[in-house]
Amino acid sequence: MRSFLVVTVFLLFLSFFSIVHAQEMQSGNHVLLPQDAVVDQDYFAAGESVTIAGTVNGDVYIAGGNIDVTGTINGDIFAAGGTVNIRGTVSDDVRVAGGQVLISGAVGKSVTAMGGSITIDDSASIDGSLVSGAGNLVVYGPIARGATIGAGTVQLGSSITGNVLAGVEQLVLTPDAVIGGDLTYYSDTEAQVQQGAVVEGEVTMKALPVDQEKMNERTEEAERAMNTAGIVTRILYLLSLYVMGTIFLLLIPEATKKISGYIAASPWNSLGMGFLILFLTPVLLLVLMMTVIGIPLALILLAGYLIYMYLSVLFASYLVGEKAIGYISKKEYSPFLILLVGLFIYGLLISIPLIGWLVSFVAMLAGMGALILVKRQYLSDFRKKKLI
Repeated sequence: MRSFLVVTVFLLFLSFFSIVHAQEMQSGNHVLLPQDAVVDQDYFAAGESVTIAGTVNGDVYIAGGNIDVTGTINGDIFAAGGTVNIRGTVSDDVRVAGGQVLISGAVGKSVTAMGGSITIDDSASIDGSLVSGAGNLVVYGPIARGATIGAGTVQLGSSITGNVLAGVEQLVLTPDAVIGGDLTYYSDTEAQVQQGAVVEGEVTMKALPVDQEKMNERTEEAERAMNTAGIVTRILYLLSLYVMGTIFLLLIPEATKKISGYIAASPWNSLGMGFLILFLTPVLLLVLMMTVIGIPLALILLAGYLIYMYLSVLFASYLVGEKAIGYISKKEYSPFLILLVGLFIYGLLISIPLIGWLVSFVAMLAGMGALILVKRQYLSDFRKKKLI
């Protein structure tokens, strides 16, 4: 599975370089592709809100806080955001991750959706299969080629042609549910099959195994599930970094670039400061907690410490993307594309056995150190100008 991830990320990385010279990209706080606009190539968009009402004759790549697609996409959609609405027509696949995801349009092929709450509306149609991981999943639109689901609660209320495989806490089939194949689900709770629901194949509930052989099989299945969950978590982590990086590039672009540039200009200073912050902060936290009256300050410091650890990789990845693109072409490219490439390379490197943890550790140290040092420079400048 790890080898598969490495190959996948590597191919995705190569694919982005192959489309660098043939793309349309928009960025800003509010990005809009008007209804009468036609884009005859791949389309990239990043912003606080992104609305695509026009036609794109190619693939679409979107990152933003709120994403709304009402137009026609003659290709695939790759989207990551807080709220994602796919209400238009997509001729090929939909690949989406978000806090809240709503699909109410027509999808010509398959849907892969990850998120907190996912709804396939009754106005939607999916001509391929559905693969989904969610806290809560509701399916009211027809699916032509079966579904594979991992979720907390699942409600099926449409026709699904093919088999359904699910790992759930609670599964509900409403009266409108029609499953054309077998229904197999892993759960500690028996599914609620309401009157009127139809399962044309066999219904199988997978219970805990009782003998050692089945216990071993279940353990292997759990290990595979954990590996898959780890991969999904890593992908969502990289997507969240891209969304956060997009916000930084929109709000404080020069500061973001300056921090990444500091890593390149003073790598040892960055690593040294990062090392000190990483290991001395827990000691300081412990001392503050022991004083009792320092507990509120310790909690504030802990929150900042965790935020810095999370953001540190962002700046290191931007530097990697900048160097990688600069090595291939001397042209200037969008900072959003630079960040995207950098995160793909970072995802590739941390997936390599044995050295992946080292890459992640060094990136965190360098990014954290540069962030602290550049912040200190800004504070010094503000004091000299008497702004603070």
